[in-house]
Amino acid sequence: MWREVSSTRPRELVEIYLKLAVRRRHVAQQPGARPAVDEIWEAGVAVRLSRPGSGGAGFGSCTGTSSAAALWAASAANAGPQAADPPMPRTDAVPRLRTDLDPQTAMPGAEQIWAAFDGHPRLRWLELGTTIEVLIGANEWVAVRRRNRTWWESRARQSDFGALRGLSLPIDERPESDLTSGNANTLALSPQAAGTLIAATARALYGLLRAKERLRPSWHLTDDPANAAGLAGGEFDDAGFATRPRVLADAGGHLGLLSGEGCYWRSSFRDPPRPSPSTLVLRAGERGSQPAARAVVERCRLLPAGRDDFFVEMGDPDSDDSPIYRLSPAEIAERCIGTWGTPRMTVEGVLTPGLIFSPGDRS
Repeated sequence: MWREVSSTRPRELVEIYLKLAVRRRHVAQQPGARPAVDEIWEAGVAVRLSRPGSGGAGFGSCTGTSSAAALWAASAANAGPQAADPPMPRTDAVPRLRTDLDPQTAMPGAEQIWAAFDGHPRLRWLELGTTIEVLIGANEWVAVRRRNRTWWESRARQSDFGALRGLSLPIDERPESDLTSGNANTLALSPQAAGTLIAATARALYGLLRAKERLRPSWHLTDDPANAAGLAGGEFDDAGFATRPRVLADAGGHLGLLSGEGCYWRSSFRDPPRPSPSTLVLRAGERGSQPAARAVVERCRLLPAGRDDFFVEMGDPDSDDSPIYRLSPAEIAERCIGTWGTPRMTVEGVLTPGLIFSPGDRS
C-alpha cells in the first residue's frame, strides 16, 4: 500500500495511518433476559503528504483500509490545504519495525457476559473493544499498536462509569468513601467526577506556564503515555515519535507543556495528529488522614462559558439543585485542595484519586 501511494507522489514524503476497531456493547434488558448486543466496526485510512522544506503537510482520510482507499485519501491530501502539521520523524532515527501490543485476547463469550449481568444487577451496559493501529512512515518504517479496553456503567447511587485496560468483566462494586462529614466548605469529588474535571481543563491550564502561576501541591499532574493502565497512548505517538512521561505540575509549579515530539495524538483516523494529552495521572496525596467534606459528588459536567471560563456543574445534571460554578482553569486547579481514596482509571482516560474541592460561591 505504502509503495503504491508513494509511486504516485515521488516528490513527497508519504505517511499512512490505518485503524481497525471492533467493539461489542451489551445492554441490560428486563430481569432474567439476556443483554442485547450491538457490534460496531470501524476501519479507516489517513494519509499525510509532506514536501521536504515545505513546513506543512496535506492531509486526507477515507473509510476502509484497501489500497484504493489509501489512494483516494492521498488524492484528498494533495488537493487539501498545507497545514503546519507535526514533522515526520527522520528515517535514520526510527527502527524499521516497532510494536506496542496488548495481548491477543478473545472477548468474553456470551455465557460469561450473561453471568456478569446476572451477578451485577446494577450493571446498565458493558462495552469491550480491540483497536489495531498501523503507522507507515517515510522509507517504509512501520509502527503497530494494539489496545484492548473495557467500559461500563452501573446504577450505583448516581450513574457510575468505569473503564480499564484489557478485556475483563467489572467485578468490583464501588467502594464506600473513607471521608468524614462535616466540612461545609468542601466537596469530595469521586474519581470519575475528578477525571472529568481534569480532562476538560488540562489543555487550557498549561497555557498558563507563561504567566508563571503556581498551584497547590495537591495538583501533581503527569501525562504518561506508556502507563500500563492507560486507555490511550503508548511507546510512540500517532506521528511516530517516541513518548516519555511529562510532568505538567509538580508541588504547585508548572514544569511542562503538552507540545512537541511524543505528544501528537489523533482523536480519530479522520484527524491529523495534534498536541494533546494521552493518559493524565494525578498523584494521590499522603495516606493516613480522613479529609472532611459536606457531600460526595459522583458526577461533574463542564460547559464553556466564554473564551476562558467553564460552567462547572457538580452533581446529577437531571437534578434541580446541582450547584453550578463559573471558574477559570486556574481557579479549578487552585480549588483542588487535596485528594482522597485510591486512584482509579476513568472513562476519559485519566488515572486519578478523588479530589477535595473548595468550590466557593455559586455563579
